[in-house]
Amino acid sequence: MKQNIINSARFFLILVASLLMYSSPAFSDEINQSKRSEQKNTSIEGDIFIVTRGQQVIKLPLVKISVVSENQLNNYLKNRKAALTELRNELIPEIIQTKQEILKYKKEVDDAKKTGEDIHSPTSDFAHYYRVSESNLEVATEKLLRLERKSTFGNSYQEFFDGIDSSVPTIFSTKSDSEGKFVLNANFKGRVAIIAKSSRFIGELDERYLWVIWLKNGAKKISLSVDNMIGTNCDECVEPK
Repeated sequence: MKQNIINSARFFLILVASLLMYSSPAFSDEINQSKRSEQKNTSIEGDIFIVTRGQQVIKLPLVKISVVSENQLNNYLKNRKAALTELRNELIPEIIQTKQEILKYKKEVDDAKKTGEDIHSPTSDFAHYYRVSESNLEVATEKLLRLERKSTFGNSYQEFFDGIDSSVPTIFSTKSDSEGKFVLNANFKGRVAIIAKSSRFIGELDERYLWVIWLKNGAKKISLSVDNMIGTNCDECVEPK
């Protein structure tokens, strides 16, 4: 009985001492410092720049760098492809009809030329008929070109990813500083991708840059450059599905 009382007293003293130690300012500072150290070790440093043909390095400041989840990005890719496919399918009947009109007007023009009539007479009804057919042919040809350009929209990387920077919900974002440097919070769950978009004027030319890349697991530093822009087929580049 006496031994049990002694053991209980010892346990109580140890418990009190532990509580006093954990609640002390020194211990709290140690915990906070450990958390800050852990946070610092998990941050990812990055820079964004382009290199000209003359090997000049151009740093890109004030560029929004966004981090998106794999699920959100895959949903965007799926919906984007479906929307472009639907657009092309809707254009098919109009393209077919326009091609038929072109064949019709071309035949009218060719037949008119074969008659030997004066197709340039300002007063001839036949010449008027020819000019109308020729005009219809030009209009239909231009229409077909517009439809075909519209139907192929999205074939290039730049067109497919157009608007992605504002279409996919972000889980973290920051901006590059005056030196083109940025820092990402690396406490992300699951696979994530980085999206960045920038541009610069070269004379009257607006040169545009876009990055959509997977963040490598365990990465401590990343660089967004001409080597991993969209369309470069880099290892980490996100490809349209």
